[in-house]
Amino acid sequence: MKADLDYTIQLQEWLRRRVLTYPAMLMEGGMPNYFTINGKAYPATDTIHMKVGQTIKVRFIGTNNNFGIRCISMAARSRVVAVDGSR
Repeated sequence: MKADLDYTIQLQEWLRRRVLTYPAMLMEGGMPNYFTINGKAYPATDTIHMKVGQTIKVRFIGTNNNFGIRCISMAARSRVVAVDGSR
């Protein structure tokens, strides 16, 4: 798919306990309580700027190890062009 813009979003879930932060691991009882997008937590996350009529290809990379990712697009038209590592 040809697009005007190409953007990658890496999602990660963390477990913050007191002053330390660890990758969240359910098998060790660590439910995530902190999430980052491209290494940043809200409100420091990036905004994607584009012009009316432009198309964008967004790659979601879930480096989390506990949960699947469900994304909802508010764009007028969107489609999934590929999925890797799903069940």
